[in-house]
Amino acid sequence: MKKGFIGPIGDDIPSIFPIIGGVILFVATFALSAQIVDEKNDLLKVQRETLSLAYLATESGFVTEEDFLKNCDNRLQQQAINKGIKMLVTVKRFCDGIPLNELQKSETDPAFEFYSPYYIDAGQENELGHTWLYCSWNGQTISDLPPGLNKPTSKNTVTLTYPIAVPCPDVDSATSGIGVVNVVGWK
Repeated sequence: MKKGFIGPIGDDIPSIFPIIGGVILFVATFALSAQIVDEKNDLLKVQRETLSLAYLATESGFVTEEDFLKNCDNRLQQQAINKGIKMLVTVKRFCDGIPLNELQKSETDPAFEFYSPYYIDAGQENELGHTWLYCSWNGQTISDLPPGLNKPTSKNTVTLTYPIAVPCPDVDSATSGIGVVNVVGWK
């Protein structure tokens, strides 16, 4: 009997561990790649569906309170439910123009939150940059939502902002001013 000889399979056991490790690494690489592709596809789906919601929200180029609320009930909420995404559409009026110096402030500045697409406030409709109209995916009213920033926590959040004509200086004025439509979609 030879010393150190374990048998025909015994000598091959140490070489099996690197082979198994290589196969596990190979399979894990493909699994990680598939996960990354799925995440990118989910983000692209949310972007595509948010863009379709933005088209519905801005298709006329002018928004009145009555038209927006009708569009919200009949089209925006149904589109979001059918496509399986959550959404928040806010309309902000800037009848005296958009104050660019305010928009350049940091998000940590309390004054910035009024101009944020996610900021919803009740009873401030005539103030510059405050939310005038909004539409949420589940039909919540402003009183149901917590005041202030209602930013979605999903990492697949898409925010689109478009200019739109709004009635100014009053909500029933025949003259138009500038407004901003913010369309936020997430899963």
